[in-house]
Amino acid sequence: MAKTTATTLKQVREKLHPDTASYREGVFTIRDEFFYTHGRTAEHLVKQVLSQFPTAVIHDSGEVWKAFRGGASTAQSSHWFVKFSVPDAASDNYDGESIRVDARPRVGRDGGL
Repeated sequence: MAKTTATTLKQVREKLHPDTASYREGVFTIRDEFFYTHGRTAEHLVKQVLSQFPTAVIHDSGEVWKAFRGGASTAQSSHWFVKFSVPDAASDNYDGESIRVDARPRVGRDGGL
């Protein structure tokens, strides 16, 4: 019986240390909350994903800006996010290269980035 090489949510959390991580229908979503960006963008999170998981397929990434609310969850606060999948190396669909599917910036309701 072949050993599975599927990436787990535990591995994603251990390697990337995001504020939140979830997995649904083959896609991981990680979020890092921020109050000040200090010049960083969602691209830093994408690069971190690709450095730890070179075969990752990036489905979406961006920034969400929200007004500060003490005690709000990461999803309800300003945060960067990346949605990605990691193809199984034994899969017939894996061609050995990482690809980026989409990299659109997200605009909040107030129109700001």
